[in-house]
Amino acid sequence: MIEARFPQLSEKEVALVRAEKNTGIIVDDKFERHISESQVYYSVFESYEAALQYINSISRKDIEFIIYGKNQEVLLFHS
Repeated sequence: MIEARFPQLSEKEVALVRAEKNTGIIVDDKFERHISESQVYYSVFESYEAALQYINSISRKDIEFIIYGKNQEVLLFHS
C-alpha cells in the first residue's frame, strides 16, 4: 500500500491532487497512475489562485483536481 503524507503548508499555500475522472485513481504530476512513492502525489502551490491558474491551463478532460488547504480541508473539487 502506498502512503502519501499530506505536505506541511504555510498559511496561504495549497496542495493539489489529480485523479482520473472515470476511475478516481490518483495520478502524478505527469498524469500517470500513482504506483510508487517516488512519484509526486501532491503538488504545492503558493496560493489558491496559483493552483486554480494551473488547473485552467490543463486541457485534459479526463482528469479531475482537488485543492486542499493547510488543515487538509477541501477548497475546490474541479471535475
